[in-house]
Amino acid sequence: MRRVSSTLTAIVFALLSLGIVMLASTSSVRGEANFQDPQHFLKLQLAWLAVSIIVALALYRFDYHWWQKFGVPVAIVAGIL
Repeated sequence: MRRVSSTLTAIVFALLSLGIVMLASTSSVRGEANFQDPQHFLKLQLAWLAVSIIVALALYRFDYHWWQKFGVPVAIVAGIL
């Protein structure tokens, strides 16, 4: 199980890295034109990435069985949205 987890983590980080590189190379012209900062979209993406990693690490510390009682209400809210 540990090997699968490590492999999955490596794949996720590789895809994140590829996405960041693609965003940096494709959005600089629009960022410069609209915000006078060629790295505007890259900075936004990196900020949201940092937030998501912090939230993921915080949620990782909880036992997943604790979240089971919220499964049905979350599914109902998701279905409504």
